[in-house]
Amino acid sequence: MSKNITFSKALHFELLWRAKIRRIPSLMKYVGISQNTAYRYKRMMEDHGFIEFKKRSGRKNQITPKVERKIIQKFRKMGHSRTVIGLSKKMHIGRESVRTIVIKNGYKWKKLRAKKLTEEQKSKRVDFCRTMLSDPSNIPFIIWTDETSFWLNKSKSGHGWVCRDGEDMDIESEAPINLNGPKVHVWGAISAKGKFKLYLFEENLTSELYIKILRSRLAEMKKVFPEGFYFMHDNDPKHTSRPVKEFAQKNLLEILPWPSYSPDFNPIERVWAWLKKKIAADSVENITELKKSIKKHRKSITTNYICNLINSLENRYQQAINHNGAFDIN
Repeated sequence: MSKNITFSKALHFELLWRAKIRRIPSLMKYVGISQNTAYRYKRMMEDHGFIEFKKRSGRKNQITPKVERKIIQKFRKMGHSRTVIGLSKKMHIGRESVRTIVIKNGYKWKKLRAKKLTEEQKSKRVDFCRTMLSDPSNIPFIIWTDETSFWLNKSKSGHGWVCRDGEDMDIESEAPINLNGPKVHVWGAISAKGKFKLYLFEENLTSELYIKILRSRLAEMKKVFPEGFYFMHDNDPKHTSRPVKEFAQKNLLEILPWPSYSPDFNPIERVWAWLKKKIAADSVENITELKKSIKKHRKSITTNYICNLINSLENRYQQAINHNGAFDIN
């Protein structure tokens, strides 16, 4: 009489791995494990060639003071790129354990404060809003552009771990914080007619690269707006360099004057925030997966969603005027 043999999930995973079944979704399905467990088993197989578990004494593992000090040291060295997820993977310690230790040692997850504007900057923001509201019929003909960066393990834009004893961080909207670690830069554009094709790159943005990006997307822009359009980009030095200005004068009909430190006036900022939230949920492991995640979720951005963002601009401009140019990002 045959007898059914029952394997542990770890052994089942190991046998399938040795049989050259390496796709994580397939392994999750066949073995009946979560994505986190599948990736943990995968690392063990790649590092050791087998899945090993330490014998348990029956008591809950205790993190020693020495290990705790090491966790905090590494967390501080991570600087602005610090994340609980990233440190958890580096230390091979549970995410909740790391979070508990980080909070215990004086860190708090919070929204980073916005840069304080000068009176001159506020005045220019008000002037811009009044100009836009003087003829709102131009708004549907604007192409809104921007660049952003997607880091591995960094989940929420505008938030970070801040030390409660005063180690705060500022957000300078025109100059993103220079984070270390693996990342992908993305140029994007939207208009009332929908989204434009993204441009992904890993090198630092230069004037030459920026012109290359614009040249590669120029035909698409002119196809969407054959009778002309207004082009918007912020005051990043690469955008205002002489070579870019010369290219723009020859190829772009009109550049929208832009007040400094005004991400709240650019609807694509909301698109970036939405994308980053979706990509964080994918728990990507490397740059290749990160790029795939960006492209996958980009497809889900609908023209209706973009139009709703653009339609809200008139109200946003009026709110900025009511607040004398101060930030009112909701």
